[in-house]
Amino acid sequence: MGIIIAYGIILCVYAVCPFLVQIAGFAINAFVPDPIPFMDEFIMILCMFTKIGRFLEFIENVGDFISEHRIAFIIGGIVCAGLVIGILWGVTG
Repeated sequence: MGIIIAYGIILCVYAVCPFLVQIAGFAINAFVPDPIPFMDEFIMILCMFTKIGRFLEFIENVGDFISEHRIAFIIGGIVCAGLVIGILWGVTG
């Protein structure tokens, strides 16, 4: 019973870890013998998918923001390109 409670606590901590830490934890856990095979790996994969889903939703929101403010982003891109060209011209000139 204590091992199941410990697994529950570890999985709760795992769920709020950054994505790269989750990948490392999953890789380590894949080689550790478990009392219930494959169940904790399944829960870990679900946690990683929710992180990926939130990231894709963020990317979609950024795309919507850029499409709403298209002119500002075009002007900003032209200004950034001009700055890069100016810096490179000054360095090599």
